Amino acid sequence: MANKSSESEKQIHRLDTRPGELIDRQHPIHFSFDGKLYSGFAGDTISSALWANGVCMIGRSFKYHRPRGDFSMDGTDPNALVQVGSEPNVRAGTTLIKEGMEVLPQNVFPSLQFDLLSANSALQRFMPVGFYYKAFHSKRWWPFYEKMLRKAAGLGHIGNDHSNGHYDKQFKHPDVLVVGAGPSGLSAALFAANAGARVLLIERHSFLGGHLRYLPIESDSVDNNELTQELTLQVKQHELIETLVGTTVMGAYDGHWFLAYSDHRLYKIRAKAAVIATGVLDQMPIFDHNDLPGILTGSAAARLTNLYGVCPGHKIVVASANDEGLGLALALRRIGCEVLVAEEREQTSKALTDDLEQAGIFPYWHHTIGSAKGKRRVQEAALLSLESIGAKPVQFADRITCDAIAVCTGSTPNAALLYQSHVKFAWNEQQQTILPNAFSQGVFAAGRVCGTHGVEAECLEGQIIGQQAAHQIGFGEGSTQDNMGHLAELKEQTHHTSTKFFSIPGNSSFRFVDFAEDVTEKDVHQAIAEGYDSIELLKRYSTISMGPDQGRFSSMNSVRLTAFIKDQSVDATGTTTSRPPTFPVKMGTMAGRLWMPVRRTPMHHWHEHYGCRWIDAGHWKRPDTYHNHLPEQEVHVVRNNVGIVDVSTLGKIRLYGKDVPELLSRLYTNKWRRLPIGSVRYGLMCNEAGILMDDGVTARLGEHDFYMSTTSAHSQTLPESIHWWLQQPDWNLDVHLVNLTTEYAAINVAGPHARDLMSRLTDDIDLSNDAFPFMGVRQGLLAGVEAILMRIGYTGELSYEIHIPAGYGEHVWQALMDEGQDLGVMPFGMEAMGILRLEKGHIIIGHDTDGLSSPLETELVWAVKLDKEDFLGKFALQRKANQAPKQALVGFEMKEKIAPKEGHLVVSEEQGSLTRIGWVSSARFSPTLNKAIGLAWVPDSHHEIGTELTMRIEKRLHRARVVSLPFYDPEGSRQRS
Repeated sequence: MANKSSESEKQIHRLDTRPGELIDRQHPIHFSFDGKLYSGFAGDTISSALWANGVCMIGRSFKYHRPRGDFSMDGTDPNALVQVGSEPNVRAGTTLIKEGMEVLPQNVFPSLQFDLLSANSALQRFMPVGFYYKAFHSKRWWPFYEKMLRKAAGLGHIGNDHSNGHYDKQFKHPDVLVVGAGPSGLSAALFAANAGARVLLIERHSFLGGHLRYLPIESDSVDNNELTQELTLQVKQHELIETLVGTTVMGAYDGHWFLAYSDHRLYKIRAKAAVIATGVLDQMPIFDHNDLPGILTGSAAARLTNLYGVCPGHKIVVASANDEGLGLALALRRIGCEVLVAEEREQTSKALTDDLEQAGIFPYWHHTIGSAKGKRRVQEAALLSLESIGAKPVQFADRITCDAIAVCTGSTPNAALLYQSHVKFAWNEQQQTILPNAFSQGVFAAGRVCGTHGVEAECLEGQIIGQQAAHQIGFGEGSTQDNMGHLAELKEQTHHTSTKFFSIPGNSSFRFVDFAEDVTEKDVHQAIAEGYDSIELLKRYSTISMGPDQGRFSSMNSVRLTAFIKDQSVDATGTTTSRPPTFPVKMGTMAGRLWMPVRRTPMHHWHEHYGCRWIDAGHWKRPDTYHNHLPEQEVHVVRNNVGIVDVSTLGKIRLYGKDVPELLSRLYTNKWRRLPIGSVRYGLMCNEAGILMDDGVTARLGEHDFYMSTTSAHSQTLPESIHWWLQQPDWNLDVHLVNLTTEYAAINVAGPHARDLMSRLTDDIDLSNDAFPFMGVRQGLLAGVEAILMRIGYTGELSYEIHIPAGYGEHVWQALMDEGQDLGVMPFGMEAMGILRLEKGHIIIGHDTDGLSSPLETELVWAVKLDKEDFLGKFALQRKANQAPKQALVGFEMKEKIAPKEGHLVVSEEQGSLTRIGWVSSARFSPTLNKAIGLAWVPDSHHEIGTELTMRIEKRLHRARVVSLPFYDPEGSRQRS
């Protein structure tokens, strides 16, 4: 950035200040492209700034790696995609430059100027249309082809430092949605609002006015700049009009439902009526080397000149087929360009001819562009006399040295939203394009998108359509017959046509129909000859219109070319289906804000104050470890003294009714009808396919009163699932369910001194082993709070699970800590709990299992009672019980003091090679047993006790052996004491 002043002088194509330009010349900006430093002004896009510096080649084509530039200057060019920092596929035509911005070309190897893959151009004959289907079916060579194709595919790359950014969404409910803020769109919005409708006006670009802002003045009676200012001011001041600029409508759906997006926001719009005023897209005809950098559409040349103050070239060839092209030639001559015109028509109005002659422009009448020539940008144009068409070989009339070519020979409606709104189109022979001719209810179009040209006609049509749209939904009185008659007269006076010569005869094989996919005219001929003559099949076989531009600059030429080859009409040929999104959209925009709801237990602030390291367990924040002690210390305290853990994340469901035992029997795999009052039972739940879904305990508090506990992972989904089953007519159960997950806090007190600690906080619950045995439940006061106590042993020690109202959670927790100081009480977190549960061999459903795991393959087979009446998954489990199991979940211990990580592979060694036969689901080093232990899925042939296993840990092999579960206290005496 050292030579900023000298860099500014390199803007060799910058013009003097233009009225209405978008740039701020008082704020120079410096950026780099392809490693070189350039300068521009605030408001410049990447493309306009580079063009001002004499750079028009900004990338390479996808297939042949030919030099490419930005020929549209509005973000629609498929080849004007660049890398900015760590973000790929940035649209150079609409992305504003920023100070210090680093821009890189894409799809180049190793560099833009010297691309080795440009050799593909010489191999064109070996890469015909559909060659992917024909060449890469060899089983022997496919691995090589795959690597080659994967390396060549794609454009930019996403860096590791790429930020997700901030995205959100917003809902809009206007009466009338107007898409496009050109003269017709602005008029439609104004007159719909004047009728009383609430209007939402959306414009893809950052400015209002559309082509009024950059196309040449059309007559002495209409000043585009003044008209733009007048319409814009009225729109901005109207209280019923909301305007969104820099926003793209990317899809139209049934019921007038539209999706739009801006830089970081997605809009979901439900309108009562919609007016589509999206204008037209200039089309590039098919001619020799029509893809060279320096070739522009007419509108692109006008944008460069009038929006960014950049001269498109010093010597410019303008290919024209209508008065708009001749008007552009005049405008370019006025800024000092040397202009030569190839005009397709034999004459035009005398007034326009006189203007051309006065400007020193003497068109080549009845001529068109025939060929372009150059290496990394256009250097020569060859003109073709239309009288010579049919001669072979083609003889070009004149070869003219130039540094730019502006093509103004035709356009097509930017009609994707109309197609998606089920509007019908038909070929218009007079204008040589397709135009809408049958509209859906509540969908309207105005302006150039429906074939209306001329500022006065466009404004009047916008007025009429705006009034009609408002009237149809109950606002205003609609438009008058006088206005409609006047519009018809204006349309006749401002007749506009596209060229009949969409494909100009030539001698080169590089005549591109699709610039995104490098599909040539020859490819289309060959595809049709091979039988792919349906326009939809042709699209898929040749990949026409499947690139980043989604067919904006290729679909119409491909349709017209197909019709010509098959000698049929365009209507008979048809068009391909338009689908959302109409414009590429970032995945982040579609995803929206990266919501990560945070759920906190009632004791959250105590843990935070005490000091802990948090872990995200689903949406919950849970203590993993506490800062002032290690997980091994926490395990030691539970095994030898007493520890407490926050288990408030468990699902908690109260079930009432006489049919609760029947419900539990149908949900769980084991038996429930004879569960005594005051008892707790473990339950296992499967889905209809016999796959493990959840487990937990349920306590019977009274005759018709049950309290169910579920895993944290299913605390929200399981109550909904049970509700769904209860609503099934054939179940017909008398059960009332209350989800208390967030209403109750839960604490597990575990360790040899657990009974001593609990007895200090209660007087009305007998905690003796006889009065309150293992798998029992009691209710009473604990630390002065009504509590449900369940004696269950997840850790393998004497333990009590306390459930109290959430508002008293921290009170009871603190009371346990205060009363247990002399007993060595200590809180323990998720890591210690994981070690404790693993020592007891307990599995975690969803962690040690996957979407195919059956309880018959685990140690939980004891909880499956196939002899009872029907339950969820019984049919599937019966079928599996009659089949030999393919895998088993086993416990293992390592022969060395090294614990594998979850997901490490169990392998077999055969003939010097390794084969994966299983994987580790849980593993830890046990401080209690002083060994590494774990659970692993292995083939059923390896589940016998003592079987040797081989683990691949950090690229090294380590030995383990299968052992019986549980690892710790297999008799369960400690938890029953």
